[in-house]
Amino acid sequence: MDATDQTDRDYATDLCSQVVDLVKTINVTKAKALNAQDSDHSDYVLLVTLVKEGPRRASDLAGHACVDPSTVSRQVASLVKAGWVERQADPDDGRASILVPTAAGAARVENNIRLRGMVMAPVISGWSHAERDTFARLLSEFIDGVTGNFDIVKETVALLVESGHTAGRNE
Repeated sequence: MDATDQTDRDYATDLCSQVVDLVKTINVTKAKALNAQDSDHSDYVLLVTLVKEGPRRASDLAGHACVDPSTVSRQVASLVKAGWVERQADPDDGRASILVPTAAGAARVENNIRLRGMVMAPVISGWSHAERDTFARLLSEFIDGVTGNFDIVKETVALLVESGHTAGRNE
């Protein structure tokens, strides 16, 4: 926390509010568009992780998603039941299993990616190529900054909790 000044913190506060608004807008838009017919979003996030990053153990997925292994276990069971993921023997440890996306699971993710592009195309249709490039670059840098500084983020949260600063769950 000491490496930032008040201007950084004020800007970051505003930026975080905008990111929260963006996530809410996307989730509301998706729910309205799909009439809540899609499966649980957290299940889908695990499927995307497996498709994009490759097969892994359930315990690795839990660590990646920062959730309890029992939660991942239920979500994985749902994905297996739907036919989007299958369990295979871990080649490094025959006693364990790894989770592998099926062809149907990979196709589902790829289809959703394509559909998202179709949905968002009208939103950016009036943007110049330079504006698109700048937005994509800055958004990518922001995401890389968050993921690349995850340990610092965790330490800062721990310091804030320790000092009695806690955030409400309303955002």
